[in-house]
Amino acid sequence: MCGRFAFHTPRSRVAARYFDSRLPVGDVHAQYNVTPGIQITSVLATPDDPASFAFSYWGFRPPWAKEDEPTPINIRAEKAATSPYFRSSFAHRRCLIPANGWYEWRKTESGNQPYYITLQDPDRDEVVFFAGLWEPTGEG
Repeated sequence: MCGRFAFHTPRSRVAARYFDSRLPVGDVHAQYNVTPGIQITSVLATPDDPASFAFSYWGFRPPWAKEDEPTPINIRAEKAATSPYFRSSFAHRRCLIPANGWYEWRKTESGNQPYYITLQDPDRDEVVFFAGLWEPTGEG
């Protein structure tokens, strides 16, 4: 499962290419080693806008969970709808996470070797989208 990814395409280009939106969405600096716990770009569907660009923190904790509860970064698709930890968000708060690629690791004799997985023609600035769930945190 992916634990690191890269996102360097300007958000305005993603909005125009994939969501036919010319509204300003606030471009950000390129990130080539996105790690859990930092702010990432997410695309939320709201009643007013089918593609609202937002910032989210990578890691999930429902509002009712205690501070010492886990903050998972991935979930198996077959558990998302039924797990009490994710069920409400799966039903009501889904999002997309744009990425240009992600890293997978292979164990070798000299340690772990990262491999960058991306589209066949990465020069075109096209992105893939990860499925995501979100919860409001009260921190924006």
